[in-house]
Parts: sequence; structure tokens; C-alpha cells
Amino acid sequence: MKDYSYLLNRSEHVFPEGEINKALTGKRVMITGAGGSIGSALARRIYASPATFLGLVGHSEAPIFNLAQALPSHPDRLGYKIADVGDEAAMAELLKKWRPEIILHAAAHKHVGLMEGQPREAFRNNTEATLRLAQLAIASESVRQFIFISTDKAAKPTCVMGASKRLAEAGLLYRHAPFVKVCRFGNVLGSAGSLVEIIEKKLTNKEPLTVTNPKMRRYFITAKEAVGLVLSAAFLEDEGELFTLEMGTTVSIMDIVEKMTARQPLEIVITQDGSGEKVVEELLNEGEVFTPAKTPALKRINYKLLPGVEGALRRINNWPESIVWEANEL
Repeated sequence: MKDYSYLLNRSEHVFPEGEINKALTGKRVMITGAGGSIGSALARRIYASPATFLGLVGHSEAPIFNLAQALPSHPDRLGYKIADVGDEAAMAELLKKWRPEIILHAAAHKHVGLMEGQPREAFRNNTEATLRLAQLAIASESVRQFIFISTDKAAKPTCVMGASKRLAEAGLLYRHAPFVKVCRFGNVLGSAGSLVEIIEKKLTNKEPLTVTNPKMRRYFITAKEAVGLVLSAAFLEDEGELFTLEMGTTVSIMDIVEKMTARQPLEIVITQDGSGEKVVEELLNEGEVFTPAKTPALKRINYKLLPGVEGALRRINNWPESIVWEANEL
């Protein structure tokens, strides 16, 4: 992935790579969603470490094939599997075969607009499959830790995607802490379907860029920071279960647009807010506060779960219209 750190309104964080490598030495790691932007970045980083084994799971064949082509062939260190993480039998068989010690769960549906129209699929994949996989991990003989990659849209969610991630967070922390750790991401610059990728395509094709609301502000991180956040939380943080990156202040999406189009202006068309979109993203739910983490680039979030988690999870099958509101009550 390209270096997009120039789009940040702060310095890009640097992580203790030597300490991370030391912690990875001899470990067996499994990544779900390995064909995605973050999953593949994690795969490349871990493959370059002294980890003993890396198992890569993805639902889409082409991205996993491309990743397999990019990583040097090493049958004893690498395993690939095309599978839906919601397939309980397939995942149970894979855990028995690969015997991972650490699971990095990056598989998810992430597109806000698409998930607004398909709430059942959002909760099936982002919530139910996540909780089922974590339960399988706990029941396995090998797994010692489960890392869930979440999103800042899980903080006071206003969209189905954010609510599905919030319910997954709440279920994991309520049922399985401290076995699980949750990493709440900002928007990853250059990831598939991101603002940056859309702008680059518009520049290439010389097409107008649609902006739903010029007042929108988001937290942004680089792919390198995303990898550092996950691996630091997994291997260097011995206290806490919920983490995010020190991301500074929110960035105006128009600042991103202006920086990327400075040399090649684009026509900008202002429309209206998309369904479920916030104007300004947040990082904390009600009752949550930041506390210092061992890794300077990270923030630990002290969370408070209300007792309605199990009830909300049982009602997912009916995905009531109030589900986003219910997620905000957790």
C-alpha cells in the first residue's frame, strides 16, 4: 500500500518493531479476512517476523490468491483457506489443523451504505460469526488470545455496520474478557473502498467526485499504524482489553480532498448525507474513558457494559429497527 502519511494532521506513529518481533518468535498466528487491506498488511508483517506459522483465511478467492503470490512459498510456515468465518464446522476443523495460538480477526463487512440495506447480513457476519469464532477459539486446545479488529463507528453507532461491530465488541468483552482484545480503528488511508481509493480512481478517470457533506470529519490512520496497533495490543499490552490509536483530532474530509487534488483539480459534487453517516466520528461510548497504555502510540479504553448485552444479542435474529439504539445502550 502507498505511503499516505502526508494526509494526516499529525506525525505517523512508530512502533517498537524489535519488541514485536521478539514477542512473535515461535508463535502460530491465524488471520481472518486475510485478503483485505488490513489482513494482508498484517500477513506481510507477520510473515517477515520469526513467527513459526501463519494461517490465512479469506472468503474471496482472488485476494487470497494474490496474497499467496506475493508471499514466498513456504509450506511449513504458511497455510491458506478459502472459507466463510461464519461456517462453524470449517472453522473448528481449521483450528484443529493449524493449532493457532493467536487469532487476528479482521474479517468483516465494512461498507456503511451497503450494510444499511442488508442489516441481516451485517449482523450475521460482523456479530454472530465473530462471537461464534471466539467461542470456538476458547474451546480449542491451542488458542491463547483472540484479537478483534473493530471500528470507531462502533462508538455511539448511528449505522447498521457500526451497531453490528458494537454488539460484537460488547458480546466479546461481556463473555470472554480477558481472553479477547478489541482494537477500535479509525479510517485506514488507502484501504479498499476508502475515501482515498475513491479519489484516486476519480483522478485516473477524470470524473467528478461526490461528497455527501463537506463538514464531515473523520479519524484517519495509515495501514502501517493499523498493523502496529493490532500487534502492539496483542503482544505488548499485558493490561486492558479495548484499545485504540492515539489519533489526534478529527480531519476534515475536504482537507483530504484538497491535498490529493492539489495538482489535478476535480469537479466536486455536493449531495446529501448517506444513510447512517455521522458528520463527526467519535471514539468513546457513554461510560468509556481513556487511560494510558504501555505502548505510547496506543490508548487503552476503560469500558462499562450494561447488563442488556445478552438480550440484545438474542434479538439480533429479528434485527429490529431499534437495533442501532440498542447498541448505544451497551
